[in-house]
Amino acid sequence: MECPICFENIYFPKKLECGHTFHTHCIYKWCDSLNRSCPCCRDDIKEISLLLSKGSNITKNDIEILCNKT
Repeated sequence: MECPICFENIYFPKKLECGHTFHTHCIYKWCDSLNRSCPCCRDDIKEISLLLSKGSNITKNDIEILCNKT
């Protein structure tokens, strides 16, 4: 899967409610620049979900970022 922001392969994806998926750092940087809409479809960003593969871990930093960015 390729990140639509940086065009590199995604290893730890973040998924928006609209279904589009991005690198963690790409979508947070996008949101930090006061963009509150999906870079692909412009749907409002209300929540960012962490997609986990088997054996993946959510870090405390991930949780803090998710809580502060939604």
